[in-house]
Amino acid sequence: MTLGALSGAAEGLFLIVAGLVWVSPGRAVVAGHAREIAAWERRRLSLPPVHTPDERRVVAYLAARLWPAFLGTITVSLFLTGLVLVVIVVRAFATGQMGVLDLLGQALIGSALLALNIQAVGSVLRLDRWLAHRLLETGSRDALEQRITELTATRAGVMAAVDAERRRIERDLHDGLQQRLVALGMLLGRARRSRDADQAATLLAQAHDDAQRALDELREVAWRVYPSALDHGTLDDALTMVAQRSAVPVRIAYRLDERPPPQVETVLYFVACEAITNAAKHSGATVIDIEIDASATEFEMHIRDDGQGGADPTGSGLQGLSRRVAALDGHFTLHSPTGGGTTIQVTLPQAPTTPPPSHPAPHPPPAAAPQPAATSRPTPYPTTPPQPTPAAGPVPHTIPATPLPPAATPGPAIQSQPPAPTQPAAASPTATTPGPAAHTRPTQATPGLSPGGEG
Repeated sequence: MTLGALSGAAEGLFLIVAGLVWVSPGRAVVAGHAREIAAWERRRLSLPPVHTPDERRVVAYLAARLWPAFLGTITVSLFLTGLVLVVIVVRAFATGQMGVLDLLGQALIGSALLALNIQAVGSVLRLDRWLAHRLLETGSRDALEQRITELTATRAGVMAAVDAERRRIERDLHDGLQQRLVALGMLLGRARRSRDADQAATLLAQAHDDAQRALDELREVAWRVYPSALDHGTLDDALTMVAQRSAVPVRIAYRLDERPPPQVETVLYFVACEAITNAAKHSGATVIDIEIDASATEFEMHIRDDGQGGADPTGSGLQGLSRRVAALDGHFTLHSPTGGGTTIQVTLPQAPTTPPPSHPAPHPPPAAAPQPAATSRPTPYPTTPPQPTPAAGPVPHTIPATPLPPAATPGPAIQSQPPAPTQPAAASPTATTPGPAAHTRPTQATPGLSPGGEG
């Protein structure tokens, strides 16, 4: 009570200064100090901390607190006055100036006044708490309106993040993969028109290398769209694969006993990937530390590097990550002082109920219904005629080899797609005879060229 009375006097002086500079550019500083004073008052009253977005309500609370502070001052003053009177009465009784009956009467009156004073203390404390609840905490209607506003802003942010992600994917496909595929087509065209077997083999080897690089780029784009590793492993496994491809050493501390929900894992994965990419490209860091932990109510991830810092929180990449986190009612915090490295903290709330284990292994496709044994129908294949195949050779490592039946007739085997049957009724299940379509356009075998066109 005494501390509340003294803080009320200090808050009165603060409000006088705030009124003088409220319309000046120092309004933000005044609002920040007002929030700190209000937070201190809630700690004094043993109330949990809250966030009040409207700064005017915070200042209004400090102004309203002057009344319980004034009542507290009067209550404390009366209590101190009563203590002084008790000392005087006891002294008078001890010196013989007051009799026993007078002492009992004074004690009765003093007890009644003490009871009233104690009741006044409780009433002032209840008034102080009521003002803190009423002005600093949002009511049901205010909370609903605030929630609607947050959801509207979050939805707009998610749409903006999705559009930015689509533009980035389109740019990656157009500027990277598409150009590589065009170059691959030109190499194959030159090899097809070449009459020199050695030159054709060289061109096909270059085309094979370009195809491998195009496949790697396509895989990278697919990973940026959605990390398929989360379907078959944990977040720790997916981040370990990212760390292995990173140019900067990455240390991962994964302390989760149970897997988070799929949407939480996806957000944490994208935040970690973006942080690793930014640190490798711009910060000049020598090591990156990633810590993933969980409390009773939320998941936490801390990403730190020892780079030069100075990250711009308004950049498109960091803004997109912030929107992803906000879409799950999480908090995204960036601390990147110049020369002091960069620290990213992400907190995401846990679901009220524990979901079943996420990312289950894909179920095997359902077994096809058994076909009647008496009906023999050719399997439908695309109408594109089979491509001519060079002489048999070693199977490339990028294409799984399919074992031939024991009684297969030596000849060029088509591994990538089975030939379209031309006479279904005469097909034999135990012998494979090259169809006539495979020999309509014979091609000259090129030394060093493996089946399927890959070297």
